[in-house]
Amino acid sequence: MPRQNLVSFVTMMCAYAQSGRYQDAEALLDRMPHHDVVSSTSAIHAYAQRGLLLEAMDVFSAMREWSVVACNAMSSQNIGTAEEMFREMTMEGASSPDEISFTWILLECSHSGDLEAGYGWFCSMRMDYGVL
Repeated sequence: MPRQNLVSFVTMMCAYAQSGRYQDAEALLDRMPHHDVVSSTSAIHAYAQRGLLLEAMDVFSAMREWSVVACNAMSSQNIGTAEEMFREMTMEGASSPDEISFTWILLECSHSGDLEAGYGWFCSMRMDYGVL
């Protein structure tokens, strides 16, 4: 490719990850001239989608700044951490949680059978965060 940019790097990284070529995806991630929220979130999603949660968490932990999209990517593939991710996201001052954030939290409460916590989060999403 004559001209490489962030879009081409992210596209190739996702293609490698989706085809099971994780080492190639990781090597490409390391070769990227700079990492931003888009490239890091793409890597998180690619790793997590294939069940490589430790690798996804490594990329997530290395991010200088978290976004709601990155937090949602981690939560979507790792049921059991949505509430934890939500708390860390709000403590770190990342973007406010969105509808997808609450979907994962409510799904987590449903899977664990914690109806009371789910109802609390359901009320909080509208009253505290303005999410409808």
